[in-house]
Amino acid sequence: MLAKNRMVIKHHTISIQAHNTVEEALKILKENEVDSVPVLDGEKYVGMISQFEIYKQTFNSDMRKHNFIKGTLIGEIATRKTVFVKEDDLIESTIHTLKDFPSVAVVDSQNHFLGVVTRFDIVEMFQEAMGKDRKGVRILMTCLEKEGQLAKLFDMLHHYHENIISLITFDTKDDLMRRILIKIDEQHRTDKVLEKLESLGFRIVDVKYE
Repeated sequence: MLAKNRMVIKHHTISIQAHNTVEEALKILKENEVDSVPVLDGEKYVGMISQFEIYKQTFNSDMRKHNFIKGTLIGEIATRKTVFVKEDDLIESTIHTLKDFPSVAVVDSQNHFLGVVTRFDIVEMFQEAMGKDRKGVRILMTCLEKEGQLAKLFDMLHHYHENIISLITFDTKDDLMRRILIKIDEQHRTDKVLEKLESLGFRIVDVKYE
């Protein structure tokens, strides 16, 4: 999945123009009850600004508070000017940035602002990948890391006409073992499926009916 496939498009985001004053930016932030927003120069992304950064810059300025708020342009104090992802970057590329910031801007090849990916978007995507909102049977298993294991798993599930809701593998860098978390529709054949998995060399670690 690409960043552009998961972003909140610009028409649904709040932004501030670089020529806005600090006073105008504070008003926009408070009226919309948000902590940080993208800063744009026309359509181009030039950074982010937050209430915290505004207060910090105001405190550290040699100018009087009133003069700083009234006369300083927000583009002068915007941060994260080079922190963004391109629209065709993999969504995984946002995760490192989202460890430190609640959102990251998405831009095109000309640096035009397209939208944002938020930490909430990534959490929601992970929940979808886990099949959180679907009823079924969640099975955690381990298997030897060798060629053809997943193919055996799919063939067996196909044989039993099982519907796969989600499937995630872990420990892909481990040369010996891999963990597999799979969620399937709950059916009367679940016990037989578990028995067959064991016979194929998969060790069942946990089974949860959701």
